[in-house]
Amino acid sequence: MTTVWILMKGERSEGGEVLEVFADRDLALGRFVEEARIVDRTFGIANARQADDGGVHIAGGCDWLSLQPHGVTTRLQLA
Repeated sequence: MTTVWILMKGERSEGGEVLEVFADRDLALGRFVEEARIVDRTFGIANARQADDGGVHIAGGCDWLSLQPHGVTTRLQLA
């Protein structure tokens, strides 16, 4: 299965939005850092963590930012 990395941001009580989808994690890191700086300037980063699968999540105030791997189906799956 092919994996893509989805960069999302949002507010705790408002949900979130997809900012961009990347073919691999390294391609996403620059944009992730840009968005993280915005959260840090606005609220300060109160929580940052990395998951075992390499996904990262930060939170500051009510805002959050995440970069998560997601599998993509690239061929017909027979039941």
